Amino acid sequence: MSFLQGMTSASITFHVTRACGSGEVVECGCAQSRGRKNNKDSGVEDWAWGGCSDNIRYGMYFTRDFIDTTDAGASDTTGANLMMQHNYEAGLKTIDSNMRVKCKCHGVSGSCTSKVCWNTMPKLEEIGRIVFDKYEQAKFMTYSRKRRRLRPNKKDKSARGKPSNTDLVYVLPSVDYCEPNKKHGSIGTHGRLCNKTSMEENGCPLLCCGRGYQTMVRKTRGNCNCRFEWCCEVVCETCELSEELHICN
Repeated sequence: MSFLQGMTSASITFHVTRACGSGEVVECGCAQSRGRKNNKDSGVEDWAWGGCSDNIRYGMYFTRDFIDTTDAGASDTTGANLMMQHNYEAGLKTIDSNMRVKCKCHGVSGSCTSKVCWNTMPKLEEIGRIVFDKYEQAKFMTYSRKRRRLRPNKKDKSARGKPSNTDLVYVLPSVDYCEPNKKHGSIGTHGRLCNKTSMEENGCPLLCCGRGYQTMVRKTRGNCNCRFEWCCEVVCETCELSEELHICN
């Protein structure tokens, strides 16, 4: 849930900000330029702000208003509401803190006699990876009814100290999807096909939850040695094919 909340606010901000720069949203446009700045380290005498800087401020403003992060839980302050507020805001702050300066050189015959720079967001795929990293390091929190706020859960040693404004948090441990759980609709991963060479979600090390896997060979018959014959037909032979399958224990 924490990843979904953080990624939701980051995605809305990203697309609204892009729409501002492309003129699709009439209420906003490019961010205002920030004047002129020397850039001694680049070898260019100076550079100017120009181009179309991403209007991240409007994107964040729109997102906060759209998902109501500032008012969520105002009348119903619970751990779940506070978690939601924090994670939505963390998604906004993550994309804001990863803004970068992009420049383009201008000059005769490819020389860089002047440079124009603007602020831009990372690609959405990169933002997703950053938020996912935050999700894997999410802080386990406990709701204090007396103080009406979240505090680090004592069971989570990594949650010591107040979470930063880009950290994701959670108040309930995640369901163990490795084993069957009828209550949550999980069928577990026993018997699932996996990829032994992948380190992603479909890889045997992760999908099999450390239980290991079995390998079997499945033989089928199919087309092989196909060739094109003039004109105009594809002719194939029928061969016995072997396929190696890996199945979670």
